[in-house]
Amino acid sequence: MKDISFLGLDVSHSREATYIYDRILSRKKFPYQFFIVDIGANDGFLSSNSFNFIQWGWDAVLVDPQGQELQTAWQNIKSYINQYNEGDQSVELVRAAITDRDGSVEFHYSSQGQGTMSHVAESGVHKRLKGEVKLRVSGLTVKTLVAKSKIPKNLGILSIDAEGMGVQIIKQWLDLGFRPAYIIFEYLNLGEPEAVFINRLRMNDYFYLGKRGWNFIFEHQPSVTGETSNHNTVEHD
Repeated sequence: MKDISFLGLDVSHSREATYIYDRILSRKKFPYQFFIVDIGANDGFLSSNSFNFIQWGWDAVLVDPQGQELQTAWQNIKSYINQYNEGDQSVELVRAAITDRDGSVEFHYSSQGQGTMSHVAESGVHKRLKGEVKLRVSGLTVKTLVAKSKIPKNLGILSIDAEGMGVQIIKQWLDLGFRPAYIIFEYLNLGEPEAVFINRLRMNDYFYLGKRGWNFIFEHQPSVTGETSNHNTVEHD
C-alpha cells in the first residue's frame, strides 16, 4: 500500500481533500485501499475531490458522461500519474452516467456552471438550464462499473456529485456491500429530507462529520473495528 504524503494546492471546493487527509492521518489504523471513485468528476480539477488524491499516488476511477469534460480531466491529471515512475498507480476515466440500469439514457447538457449542472433526465431536477441540450449517453449501474473497473469494496473515498441521482447511486453501493472509508456527497437536489439521508448512512455504520461547502462528509466507523472514534464535526461553507 502506498504511503500517504502531502503536496500541492488543495483544489477541492471547500478543502474537503485536506480535511479528509487530516482525518486519515489522525486514525490509529486505516484498513482501506488508497483508492478514490469520483462520480460526476467533470474536468477533474475545478472543485475536484479526486485531483489531490491522484497527486498523492492514489488509484482512481473518474466517472462522467460528458466526453469533453473527461478529455479535459485527462489533460489535467495525466502528468501526476506515476510521477515517481513506480508504475503501480492506476487511474481510469469512465464515460458514463451512473443509473439504475445499463444502457442509453437521456442527458440534459448545459455549459452553465462549466457543465457542472448537467444531469440525467430522470434525476428529478426540473429547472431548465440556459442553453440546455438533450443528448443520449451511456448509463451504467454501480454493479457494472465496479466489475469493469475492479473497484475494491474497502476503497478509501467515494465522491458523488450526480445532480439529483445521488440517493439512488449511494443505495446501489451500500446494497452491494461497499463500505468506503469516507463518502463525500453533494447535497444539492438531494431528493429526500437531509435527516432521512443521514440516517440511511448511519444505519450502515457511517458517522456524519458535517457539511463542507455543498457536501456532506461521512466516515465509516464500524463498531467491530474497536477503533476509537474522533467525533470532531464540521460545518463549513
